[in-house]
Amino acid sequence: YEMWVESFLRCVLQESEKWVMMTYVLLSEQGAYDIVSNLGSLVARMLFKFVEDIALAAWCKLLGDGTPSRLAIQKSGKFYALLMKFLLLVGIIFVVFGIPYCKTLLFILYSHKWLHTTAPELLMQYCVYVFIMGLSGVSEAFIRAVADSSDLNYFKSFQLLCGLTYLGLLYGLAQHLGYGPKGVIAANIISMTLRFLYCFRFALRYFRHREAAEHFSVGRCVSFTASTWALLVLLACLLAASYYRYPILQNGVVNMSHLLKHLLMGIGCFGAFCVALFRWNFPFLENLKRLWKSENID
Repeated sequence: YEMWVESFLRCVLQESEKWVMMTYVLLSEQGAYDIVSNLGSLVARMLFKFVEDIALAAWCKLLGDGTPSRLAIQKSGKFYALLMKFLLLVGIIFVVFGIPYCKTLLFILYSHKWLHTTAPELLMQYCVYVFIMGLSGVSEAFIRAVADSSDLNYFKSFQLLCGLTYLGLLYGLAQHLGYGPKGVIAANIISMTLRFLYCFRFALRYFRHREAAEHFSVGRCVSFTASTWALLVLLACLLAASYYRYPILQNGVVNMSHLLKHLLMGIGCFGAFCVALFRWNFPFLENLKRLWKSENID
């Protein structure tokens, strides 16, 4: 049963997307989608896969024997919360700093070639997809490491439901409503969000039932200072204002002066964010350093 579900889901995620792209999407939009998905997959391969593999190995070692000690459960909860906080930060950076600079990135990499296509809009969507991709990957790794056969069967059934939902969204958004590749990315975002919520809820219940909720909770996963959250909102507004105040394309031509001003604004905002992150969230950065050195974290 499990092998059948996995094979079916793999077919759904790979073949149905290709079929929709070939059937309902223009060739020019297919090219733009390929460029965007290749850029986005670099992050998944270079960062998220590395983090997922480390997390899976750690949880299998700490919790995989079926009767973990209280200390192992507590360490696993702290580890999970720290990873979620780190991936949340990475995702927020992609959303806040990535979306306003999609056109800039495409121009730097490919010159004018893709600026007049749907590629910039698709890349903006993909920034959101990358955000949820990181959270979902680690959360699914936790289930694979600690779930018993009953929990895994429930998860496989839920994955099957997500696969069917994905199929419906592909047809509805990409073909029926005419969103094309935008609909494909939106369907991926919705499907992956559902899987993440299921896995995260499972983790919350796992630690709560083992009296370790104080080591893994929603609050612990988003425990940046209030000043940090306020600064992120401010920077998002500033970068959005800069994006519209200095449009890169004017009458179909790249305005290099606007591009430079917008780029300098982004560099300044990112620098301010890095300084604030270091000053206001030093314990978090210190824990990441300890984790990298395989030391105990707080």
